[in-house]
Amino acid sequence: MGRRPEIFLEEEKPLIELPALIKIFIAFSALCLGASFLILPWQIVLFLYLGFVLGLIIFFNLYVGILIFLVGAFFHPTYWLTSLQELHPARNLAFAVLFIWAFHTIIYRDFRLVKAPQNLFIALFFAIAFATTFKNFEISFPVWLEIAVKSLVLYFAITNMIRTKGQIVFLIWFIVGISFVSALIGIYQYINHIGVYYAPEGILRISGLAEDANVFAMDLTISLPLAIGLFFCYKKLSIKAIMVGVVGILIVTTILTYSRAGLIQLLSVLFFSIGVRIFRKRKILGILLFVAAIGIFLPLVPSKYLERAQSMFKGGDTAIDVRLTGWKVGLEMIKENPFTGVGFGLFRNAYIMKAVTSSDIQYKLRLDAHNLYIHTAAETGLFGLLLLLFLLFYTFRDFRVAKNNFKEKDDSLFFEISGALEISLLVYLLGGMFISYLQLQIFWIMIPLAVVLRRMSIKQE
Repeated sequence: MGRRPEIFLEEEKPLIELPALIKIFIAFSALCLGASFLILPWQIVLFLYLGFVLGLIIFFNLYVGILIFLVGAFFHPTYWLTSLQELHPARNLAFAVLFIWAFHTIIYRDFRLVKAPQNLFIALFFAIAFATTFKNFEISFPVWLEIAVKSLVLYFAITNMIRTKGQIVFLIWFIVGISFVSALIGIYQYINHIGVYYAPEGILRISGLAEDANVFAMDLTISLPLAIGLFFCYKKLSIKAIMVGVVGILIVTTILTYSRAGLIQLLSVLFFSIGVRIFRKRKILGILLFVAAIGIFLPLVPSKYLERAQSMFKGGDTAIDVRLTGWKVGLEMIKENPFTGVGFGLFRNAYIMKAVTSSDIQYKLRLDAHNLYIHTAAETGLFGLLLLLFLLFYTFRDFRVAKNNFKEKDDSLFFEISGALEISLLVYLLGGMFISYLQLQIFWIMIPLAVVLRRMSIKQE
């Protein structure tokens, strides 16, 4: 009998694998960009070239994409170029990062979803918020899309792509650096009388690149604990001197916003970041030093700022009356729509409808609730508020667990970072009693950072 021919079975491979296709695509795209000089104006070619380079960087390293996204979110390109407002550059940048991230995952298959309770709560919260948009889809959905896309991209990108301590440290320095530059812009505005002038009080309120002075103050006071934490993290005198200057600039700029909510947040930061630290080591001495520091600090504060702060305890102030009205109407909305809410992003519309039809409401304006919790419950229902509270609870828990674990490991740097972020979140929640800005990107940065820090703190070295 003839011998059967030997057959060698080998795994079939494509002639060109995906990484090679990527290289071919890059080379072909570069060639097309070069040839486009013959057809398109050089400004458009330059814009396409920069976008192409940034896209490649993000494709190979999503961490860079997170940093680029933060720059766009904090510095608000529409502030400089108002003609871009209709294009929603920050939202589109989030979509671009999401698309590049998805493409990278398809090619390299390196995505691993980090397990955390926050995954469920953040997904359910935005799902509930989306369901409420159908009450007035044309107005509500764009608001939902603007916040949801940016927040979800930030959350899942940070939780799944930040894996090293070096990335965390750089991100904290990056956030503090952005806040410092924003503060300098605010001081420039004050020196050049750029802002909103309040004639009755004789004050100029700066807002930096934020929507208004209160939001600007919140951005600064949330970053302030991070700057103070970095001061205590490092022993080098040069770094401590730099951080003293940064902390001083952030405090001064917060004062120049003339935000009363900002004052409460500022005092909270100083108490929890410095006062509690001293109190733990020297209880009586700590109290005396903290009181003495306030006594030294107060004469340096503008008298108009102190007068404005004192108005919180006096009746007849319009800003306080507006907030009380917003709270009252917001609670009525919750009572009327406890489960479905009035619709995400529709508080102002619902308020003006009530104000027009009711003689009991004095202010016939499109007002916010001026309270994060009332605002959220009024727009998304009590279930939406409950999901947000669960999200906050687990975030606080993760910061606390991370802080304790790093303390046991004698990791002073990450102990300070975890504690500073915990204070930042507390400051946001305190400020949330007086303003209702759920769209602040720094808030949606803290939530995934809690997940990452907890994971790192329990990871075996």
